[in-house]
Amino acid sequence: MKLRSRILIGLVLGVGATILICYWVMRSFDTGMKVAIQHKSAQHAPGTILSVLDLSSGGQAEEQEGRVRVCFSIDSFAEVSNEDRLTYETAERARQAAKGPRCEVVRVTSSTRSMRPGDHLDVNFLLENEGQIDISRLATHGQEIYP
Repeated sequence: MKLRSRILIGLVLGVGATILICYWVMRSFDTGMKVAIQHKSAQHAPGTILSVLDLSSGGQAEEQEGRVRVCFSIDSFAEVSNEDRLTYETAERARQAAKGPRCEVVRVTSSTRSMRPGDHLDVNFLLENEGQIDISRLATHGQEIYP
């Protein structure tokens, strides 16, 4: 009888420990998947146009015809998870201090002709490792201007 009790207690403890381990592994996997999905999906943030430079004037190469360089800042990282927000905000401030504002060459459209410093911009970006950000789309006045 004593042997059966010990076997039963050992079995219950073993099953309980297995359930706890499986729960911990699944929870860790779920957290890892959320981070991976966040880094693979585009994030959205408001931005502000800092300068607009027409590249078609001033004797630039033919490939610059009909293009403007738009320099901008990302105003908020509100859509980035709380765990990552500080990392990306800090990295963006350091990048901006070292290299200046983000600039992209965009095609001339009716929206880009009317852009002025101080105008708002919709910025879509992908999160990369170590606080790096990859701009995937810019839009202003409801029209996409980049890529």
